[in-house]
Amino acid sequence: MKSPRCRFTRVFVLVLVLTLGSFSMGCNEDEADSEVAVEDSGSESDATESDASEPDTSDLDAEKPDADVEVPDADDADAAEPDAADVDADPVEEGLTWETIQSEFAVGVNIAGFEFTGSELPGTANTHYPVINPTILDYWIDNGVRQFRLPFKWERVQHELEGELDEAYLGYIMAVVDYAGEQGARVILDMHNYGRRHGSTIGSDEVPISAYRDVWSKLAQEFEGHPGVLGYDIMNEPHGLPGGSEQWVEMAQEAILGIREHDTSTWLFIEGYSYSNGHRWQGQNPTIHTLSDSSDRIIWSPHQYFDENNTGTYAHSYDDENAYEERGADRINNFIEWMEEHGFSRGHVGEYGVPDDDERWLELMDTFLAHLGEHGMLSSAWADGPWWANYALKVGADRPQSAVIIEHANN
Repeated sequence: MKSPRCRFTRVFVLVLVLTLGSFSMGCNEDEADSEVAVEDSGSESDATESDASEPDTSDLDAEKPDADVEVPDADDADAAEPDAADVDADPVEEGLTWETIQSEFAVGVNIAGFEFTGSELPGTANTHYPVINPTILDYWIDNGVRQFRLPFKWERVQHELEGELDEAYLGYIMAVVDYAGEQGARVILDMHNYGRRHGSTIGSDEVPISAYRDVWSKLAQEFEGHPGVLGYDIMNEPHGLPGGSEQWVEMAQEAILGIREHDTSTWLFIEGYSYSNGHRWQGQNPTIHTLSDSSDRIIWSPHQYFDENNTGTYAHSYDDENAYEERGADRINNFIEWMEEHGFSRGHVGEYGVPDDDERWLELMDTFLAHLGEHGMLSSAWADGPWWANYALKVGADRPQSAVIIEHANN
């Protein structure tokens, strides 16, 4: 865990970047209203990885940071540092219990942005991806939602295989995590890479599995014991690996071992093979239950969408998607049955979402979250974030889906 002085430096740099970004990201009103394509969050085995979840940055304006963010004067840095005893007051060394997570952090949302424009890596901050202002969490925290899944890109946090972590990008992530921890919230750090790096699958000659273990080992050193961290989602939607699900299990085991070299208390969120489909979990993950964690802190994390092809694109109307209120509950039962078969009780739907164009989608979502609650499962809705514009699945202030999320977070 980094020292308070290091945290202060990162926050100072973040505010500087946010302020500069507010002067560099302008666009006209027509551009700001351009429609954003929906992510292929993918789900069917014939789906292809895309950046459909990412807005076209040429057509969108970034959310401007608050101009009145107070920044301590550099000469007063020592005075601005919190007392070390206060930083370590939360007994994070023992880690959160599953019961505490269920009672305080069960329902959350994704905060998307750091992973945008996967075609430009590492890319440029506030051009290819937004520097997320941590105050985006305020709306949710004020309404009782205190769990956030934060996607990021491996290529940005570590430019060279087995090299040092990039301090600037890591600082952007750390600023959100710091802010969450200060507000009593928690973040799930999600490596949003689909089992790849620069287009090459992990386990190939270009990207050996040892490099994947290395990056998670280094991230664990940075975030171990942080009061703002709930867990590590070690890979978003792995798919298309030459060795199939068996290769994913091998990769995941190495990442777990790398993390546990430095961090024995943080929870591990493990997604399934082939886009982590909840409704196809059993068929796509025949051996994932053999994964071993010396700390016994694995949380299994499927994704579940509700349109006909389960991609999250919602290309058609509620009726044309053949949707019905219990579809979400019916689909996730495949995963729930798998957990029961193997004696597992810790589950988390890391992505789900509905569009805003028909109230019946909200009823489906409400029934789905109630079903998860009955089975003691966590959830993270897709997605809030600063560059979504007219994205139909966007959640946040003044969005109809948000009321459903907030209601279940406070039940």
